[in-house]
Amino acid sequence: MTSYVTPELLKSLSRLKEKYPDAFETKKGISNDITHLVPADDPDLRTIVRFRNAVKAGDRRRLEDKRVAQRIADCYTRYMTMRATAGYLEMDLAEVKFITEHDANLRDLYHKHQHDWGRIIVYDDHTNSYTTYPSKYEAAVKIGFQRLSDLNYYLKYRHYPYLIKGRFKVKRRVWFDEDGCM
Repeated sequence: MTSYVTPELLKSLSRLKEKYPDAFETKKGISNDITHLVPADDPDLRTIVRFRNAVKAGDRRRLEDKRVAQRIADCYTRYMTMRATAGYLEMDLAEVKFITEHDANLRDLYHKHQHDWGRIIVYDDHTNSYTTYPSKYEAAVKIGFQRLSDLNYYLKYRHYPYLIKGRFKVKRRVWFDEDGCM
């Protein structure tokens, strides 16, 4: 958006503030859109409208580029966060958020994968059963850890070979689904 800002635009804004100070006051319950409060034939207002149209056109171009959306979706399927996705694709975080929020499929994919990443499966060797917990905290309480960081140590490894406390094994839900087992 900053690439559209020109000295001409900033001068036009200053002149409009001087000519129509009431248009720039914020009042509760009243529209703050200066296009309704300033005469349409004002040349400074036309500069502002051209700026808005250029920004909208740029936003439409970003949303229409399906290759970028596909690359973002690929990152989300690898359980990356928005910040990690922006870093990986060398994009601005605000741009990744904008594209994700305006594409329903991307938004749903992001929320599903972020939800699944936090779920934990605990295998109990004594009862030979699997239990799914919605958060790491609940899984840590079940195992008997006093600190969540103790459980985080075991969750770093996708295939931890030993039993925890001689009885339990833990794994992220997404890894369990991909591997088909502990």
